[in-house]
Amino acid sequence: MILVIGVALISGLAGLTAARRLNRFSDHQSRWLDRRLVAVVSAIAGGCAAGLAAGPVELITFTLLAIGCGWLALVDLATQRLPDRLVGPLYLVAVIGLGWTAISTGDAGRLLVAAIIGACVLAGYFLLGLITGRLGLGDVKLAGLIGLMLGWAGPSQTLLGALAGFAVGAVMAIGLLIFRRTNRKADFPFGPAMIIGAVLGLAFGPALLPAL
Repeated sequence: MILVIGVALISGLAGLTAARRLNRFSDHQSRWLDRRLVAVVSAIAGGCAAGLAAGPVELITFTLLAIGCGWLALVDLATQRLPDRLVGPLYLVAVIGLGWTAISTGDAGRLLVAAIIGACVLAGYFLLGLITGRLGLGDVKLAGLIGLMLGWAGPSQTLLGALAGFAVGAVMAIGLLIFRRTNRKADFPFGPAMIIGAVLGLAFGPALLPAL
């Protein structure tokens, strides 16, 4: 518990520091990039990641990925974009962190499975984007990263996380339509739904889908 609280506090401070730079992705001052909100999201993300980590390398990797995904969600809500300058470094963190863990534990097969799942999820989103025309390349790139993370966690987390992302996205879209904050033809920031779905998969996958 002390570790989780400590990581959450450090993550929150990192959010306060990064808020000004995140605002550079937006052409106007957005409430989604308010420094207090960025700090709170960073703290929650870091604390949750610390609770899932099984070792020091996973702790650093999961924390950086969780904070980065939290920032991506806020930037997407503010700008409806998932900038390569944020997504790209997270891929590097995931490959190095998970690769190091796989080598140190002698479990290269786990990393291979995670990489294959990540590639499949990326390809699936790419095809879905081509068919529907409603997904941007940022969503596709984020999907690959999320697939890699879920694939590392396990099959139940992968399945629930992938399905939950679409379910959360549908709920968000319906809510926006009901409150007339958007229309059916408007662009919709899908990144936050993907990230929330992944979190739900990581948290509840083993409990809800124990047979996988």
